[in-house]
Amino acid sequence: MNILITGADGFIAKNLISVLRKKNDLNLLLLTRRNEDELDSFVQQADFIYHLAGVNRPKEAHEFYMGNSGLTERLVTLLKKHQKNTPILLSSSTQAEADNDYGKSKLRAEEAVLAYSKQTGAEIFIYRLPNIFGKWSKPNYNTVIATWCYNMTHDLPINVDNPKALLSLVYIDDVINSFVEHLQHHSKTSAYCNIDRIYHKNLEEIVSLLHAFKKNRNSLEIPPAGNEFERALYTTYLSFLDAPENREHSGTHFLKV
Repeated sequence: MNILITGADGFIAKNLISVLRKKNDLNLLLLTRRNEDELDSFVQQADFIYHLAGVNRPKEAHEFYMGNSGLTERLVTLLKKHQKNTPILLSSSTQAEADNDYGKSKLRAEEAVLAYSKQTGAEIFIYRLPNIFGKWSKPNYNTVIATWCYNMTHDLPINVDNPKALLSLVYIDDVINSFVEHLQHHSKTSAYCNIDRIYHKNLEEIVSLLHAFKKNRNSLEIPPAGNEFERALYTTYLSFLDAPENREHSGTHFLKV
């Protein structure tokens, strides 16, 4: 089975690829850049598409539309050109409901996939994801948790403007587990899909836990990791200790959540 993954060098894709590579019956077609010839070739070969490529922090607003809706429209145009009805899983955002350029570009991408499904009968799975945290996330890019974990492990300050602000969060392992299920269990009941486990945490609570993790690493005491969110956050924190620049000194091990 040939699996096309767009945005293959991104946070979500790296975690997905790590899981899919353990499955012997899959051949991964990894698209890291917008190369028209490579995209066309991969589209013709693909039996399932994880469309994870996207732009969320460009220099200019028009780049949102090029990297989000524009690339998606090109993808479905190629599929229809080659008379394919390949299933697509689209990584969208809860911002698709917002009145900003990022949200509008994500909504247009959803609309392109929905139109493709209507025209071809293809199965589609659209995930409007909130903030995602976990290993291999990028500080100052993916989520505030990545930035804070990086700062905490590099002795940099953490700034919190509104400690009571509430974040909706999903853990990367839960996201990947849901994504992989679609390879075995297809369903046409709904185009929109949800991650079963969503955490709602305020910034103050997250920062407090990160400070406790750092303190307990120094004191060698057992850190606060009594529930699923705490274990997931601790694993994320450890992944930043295990980054290449820290690995020589960390001696860390991942927790299975």
